[in-house]
Amino acid sequence: MGSYRLKIRFPDGEVRRIALSSPVFTELSARIVDLAATSSLGRDSPFKLSYVDAEGDAIVISTDVELREAFTSLEASNKDALVVVVAEVQNHATQERQRGSSFC
Repeated sequence: MGSYRLKIRFPDGEVRRIALSSPVFTELSARIVDLAATSSLGRDSPFKLSYVDAEGDAIVISTDVELREAFTSLEASNKDALVVVVAEVQNHATQERQRGSSFC
């Protein structure tokens, strides 16, 4: 596979199409951080990535091996792009920020 095509779905519903030269998780993460700067997620928000497999299960992607497996799954499905779902990690500080309060 020469180019790895993805559709990145952000929490606000925005979808961006990108291509990777190789299935490397750190490259994917860096691209998502750059794209997040212009989405509701924001550049500094922690996130996790997943895709939906052929059985309808949400599979987390956090390593090169998992990303390669996602592309292998894509080839079997005859789809043209891997849809990666970006979910904001809800830590305590994020929850407080959403409620409008802060800690001192």
